[in-house]
Amino acid sequence: MKNQVGAARRYVEQFEQAALHQAAREGLDGYIGGHIHKAGFATGPGVLYCNDGDWVEHCTALMEDSEGRLSLIDWQGRVIDLEPAVEPRPMAEASLAGA
Repeated sequence: MKNQVGAARRYVEQFEQAALHQAAREGLDGYIGGHIHKAGFATGPGVLYCNDGDWVEHCTALMEDSEGRLSLIDWQGRVIDLEPAVEPRPMAEASLAGA
């Protein structure tokens, strides 16, 4: 069981990193998904990874406020996590993304 938990954690981390890398490669600001049921945020250079979790098992959702800030909420509307600050994308990557 312990090995399975470790393998699942590595899979989720690898998925997050792959999503961040692909978003950066395509010049996007980030990735929003819910396929992996672990709600949370992660960051990479100039990109944000958002996973809203799931509504069926964990009852979590991603919410954007009127200022454009993202947060994860539970079924009662309580904020369980806030969008982290994203470090700026290096200039070379930012200029190549639009090319």
